[in-house]
Amino acid sequence: MCYRHAVLAIGIAIIWPKIAVAAVVCAPKRECDVQPCVERHDTRVCGRDVGPPGLFHLNDPVCEAAKAAQNALYEADRARCEANNALKRAECERIKASEMAQCGALRLAEEAKIHPLAAPLTTATAAVRLGQLEKEVPISSLKAFTTEIYKGSQKLSERSRIEIEQSPEIAMAVVPPLRLTNPVLAGEVIAVLKAPCDAVGTLAALSTGPVAVAPVSGTGDIVPVAVDRFKAQENRIVTGCNGAGQGAVLADAVRSETGSYDFDVSISVFSIEGKVASDGRLHVQVRPGTSAYKYLRMHGLRKGQEVAFGGPVVWYSPADRNADSLSFLVVYPLDDLKLLN
Repeated sequence: MCYRHAVLAIGIAIIWPKIAVAAVVCAPKRECDVQPCVERHDTRVCGRDVGPPGLFHLNDPVCEAAKAAQNALYEADRARCEANNALKRAECERIKASEMAQCGALRLAEEAKIHPLAAPLTTATAAVRLGQLEKEVPISSLKAFTTEIYKGSQKLSERSRIEIEQSPEIAMAVVPPLRLTNPVLAGEVIAVLKAPCDAVGTLAALSTGPVAVAPVSGTGDIVPVAVDRFKAQENRIVTGCNGAGQGAVLADAVRSETGSYDFDVSISVFSIEGKVASDGRLHVQVRPGTSAYKYLRMHGLRKGQEVAFGGPVVWYSPADRNADSLSFLVVYPLDDLKLLN
């Protein structure tokens, strides 16, 4: 077992899932009942008794012919009615299915307002998600890679591979939707990352103690500008995972020397590919050029606030670690960041 997998496999804890209930409930409201077709018959009597009752009975052939013709007309009318009803029911069911699909899309959109990465992807929503991600500056700056996504390429160019290797924590974000829209290319990306997502192992790497990534003054206060400790790539382990969760902010968000906002979170829930943890700590870094960065600059983030977030997950061991320092997970939100209180 390689060192990366060995580290992620250490400390696997019992994980209790939390279930989020969607605000939008989709239930069929349209009734597809139709007016029943009336079954009519010509019941005229075309004969008469002659002599003592029941002794002789004479039929009128003209009357019988007219009666049969009328019943044929009635049967044709009923058949047309049944055919029209079948068309009406089919159209109603089509509209009902469309309404349910629209409601489902609305429900996913409501979920995505908090966690775009947590919302289940379909082929249609995956294409939308890729379009959203390509607007984020860190992803759009990977020009060769995004061009190949747009063109639907089946193989990565050498330039794309270099871009992914240089920014794996950004390239990871496109893997979930790309699996549905272009699985061959998604496989190429995962191969370059050399890290198929191990959800359980990654969740096991959640910290149980202080992450302590920001420098602290002599009085114990966090200083205004944090030192970016995530430059040394030798301390970075790409997990290949994207996660989404929420929790309490442990200290005010501070800006690093590279301009990113950094803060630590004590999670109440954090999920990766359907696996969920409900305890632990991790670090969140929000980079310039992202929707999450603009949101954070507008609203700020203070100690004790509840925040929802999501993005690619990377495992780090601090470059200046000592015997007491901890390894920790870092999440990189692109557009998935929202204050909950």
